[in-house]
Amino acid sequence: MGRNTMMRIRDYEHGDAVTIVRLFYDTIHSINPRDYSAEQVQAWAAEIPDAQLWHGRMIARYTLVADQAGELLGFGELEPQGHLDMLYCRADVVGRGVGRRLYDALEAKARMHGLRCIFAEVSITALPFSYAAASMTFNSRHCFAGASR
Repeated sequence: MGRNTMMRIRDYEHGDAVTIVRLFYDTIHSINPRDYSAEQVQAWAAEIPDAQLWHGRMIARYTLVADQAGELLGFGELEPQGHLDMLYCRADVVGRGVGRRLYDALEAKARMHGLRCIFAEVSITALPFSYAAASMTFNSRHCFAGASR
């Protein structure tokens, strides 16, 4: 992630689907094996998902992407009822603030839509991030002060 080009968080676009499904697969197979067995990783992502199927799901949710100079660095999906279904970053940017920026933008989106809480089932690998970002643990809920609903 170069320092001279600003990263931006933006809404998902149809053209992002192919990159997102590859990022999902690659991240699981490169990052998660330190916490999960080969069998668990394979069950999680046996193959690269179908981009068209994922596109249909992503447009029905609040899906945001982090990009820098046209390169997709990560993505997050928040379902309309507040379930944070996915938040993945490319392996080479993990720990560099991309996930935090995505989470903050998803939380802002949740507040904008009147949600009071975000809930998630957090992977072992993501526990340190999710706890630091929102005090979330394995299966938890993060509620915010001053929410309108």
